[in-house]
Amino acid sequence: MKKVLFIAAKANMIQQFNIRNILMTQTLGMEVHVACDFIDYGSMDEAETNKLIHWLDEVGVVRHQVPFGRGIGSVQGNRESAKALAAVLDDGNTSDWAFVHCHSPLGGIIGRYVAHKFKIPTIYTAHGFQFFKGGPKKNWVFYPVEKAFSYWTNDLITINHRDYRLAKKHFKKPTVDYIAGVGIDVEGALAVPTTEKQTIRENARAALGLSADDYVLTTIGELNDNKNQIVVLEAMAKLKQPQMKLLVAGVGPNLTMLQEKATELGIAEQVQFLGYRADITNIHYAADLNVFPSLREGLGLGGLESLVDGNYVIGSQNTGMADYLTSEDLGMLVNVTDVDAITQAIAQVYREKKVPALEKHRTELMKFDDSSVDANMLKIYKKYL
Repeated sequence: MKKVLFIAAKANMIQQFNIRNILMTQTLGMEVHVACDFIDYGSMDEAETNKLIHWLDEVGVVRHQVPFGRGIGSVQGNRESAKALAAVLDDGNTSDWAFVHCHSPLGGIIGRYVAHKFKIPTIYTAHGFQFFKGGPKKNWVFYPVEKAFSYWTNDLITINHRDYRLAKKHFKKPTVDYIAGVGIDVEGALAVPTTEKQTIRENARAALGLSADDYVLTTIGELNDNKNQIVVLEAMAKLKQPQMKLLVAGVGPNLTMLQEKATELGIAEQVQFLGYRADITNIHYAADLNVFPSLREGLGLGGLESLVDGNYVIGSQNTGMADYLTSEDLGMLVNVTDVDAITQAIAQVYREKKVPALEKHRTELMKFDDSSVDANMLKIYKKYL
């Protein structure tokens, strides 16, 4: 039986982006292995990590605990990660491995390095290059790294058109594919009846202590510098609208700083920090507007999910969000380093009570449906059987 290994630095990358990929490769008759850090598990909580571990065991996936650092890791830490991955792949018959599929920048670099040593074909999904036109110049230090490692990549999967164009032009060795994200249930989201959404909205608002008259913003994602939630707090303070409330969903290192900032700005009563939420669709239904101010995003999955659930979205220009925020009927793209630009965008959406024209754009949104994404992913996997 052929085997496949999914590699990611943190367990949250497996949970968020690879559940369907795992099931897909199992249907192809493959023995599936997963290597990631289940201890320092990333942007989810311990309960969700334990659920993932239980599910992997239940469906017969072979788990491998591999420690990975955060960011670019450390020299010693990366050596330990590579040694642990080598122990997984060097199991006596490396020819049984059909391919490895790498995710996350660090998992992608170390995974490709180790797989190359054992001459195992490698697929790498780039969840947004660190470098891009209009982005910070310092981030271009990652360009020669990705270009060098592209020579140890058989299939490079990009999830936005910007990265696809760059890779096709500059990376000569791998096959470069474009797939529209990692797939979400667009069709199911658009099919939920308005009456059902309204009932969930009322119940969720009641549970959160929100009134029917409140105008509710969300910002969702790991609380870190890249996700840039601080600018939403600063915009809220400038707007001085007491009936405007903000739900911040996510965990991460910036929690205390953001809480202190909300107090400093005098808006602590308008902001709720929800922590990690498994019921994120209910949060979308409770809200009116999603502000997604990341400095860098491959696609901005959280923005797409909130959009198809009915939230108007203010997103980051120069990111993959441009692939689905194609019209102001759906959302607005702004310079998220400019607090005044975000403030003005929120004020306009609030004043005009904008809602996304989902039915008008159904056809283009269906490109991101999991059925479409999975069909394209399956074609890539079948090449290695």
